[in-house]
Amino acid sequence: MTSTLNHQSPTLEQQEHVSHGQLEVSSRASHRHAGDATAAGLTAGMILQIVLIHLIDQDWFAFAKGPSYIQSGYTSIEIAGVVIAGWLILRRSWLAWGAAVAIAAGPLLGFVASRGPGLPNYTDDMGNWFEPLGVASVLVELAVIAIAGRQLLKRMPNLRTFRW
Repeated sequence: MTSTLNHQSPTLEQQEHVSHGQLEVSSRASHRHAGDATAAGLTAGMILQIVLIHLIDQDWFAFAKGPSYIQSGYTSIEIAGVVIAGWLILRRSWLAWGAAVAIAAGPLLGFVASRGPGLPNYTDDMGNWFEPLGVASVLVELAVIAIAGRQLLKRMPNLRTFRW
């Protein structure tokens, strides 16, 4: 008789508690998913702003920013930025978040190098730290790095167990 008492069905109150707990967990997971989608949308929009700023800075599609390696950098940012923004919307994987960090860090480093010590055959922007387009780009790039970096750290696989 004691064995049947130990294996009794849960009471109605216990069942409600269990159901409530499952709903709570499910609700948190759905809230987290919505937050990730919001972060991805916001980050993708900011990446497209970086693309737009660089298009404006090079006189839209004139592709006349010299020297040629600077123009190649601009074109790479513009093409990769559109691809990465789409990737973030479609798949919020750790690789997509890492690419978002990279697409923001590249132009940020270029800004610092071109304003500070200068770049080979490119001294147009040396000391021009407060150019409005440059400042706007830096602010957006820092925001992308902050949001995407946080999302990346949440998703990054344990490198000891990760297999390529």
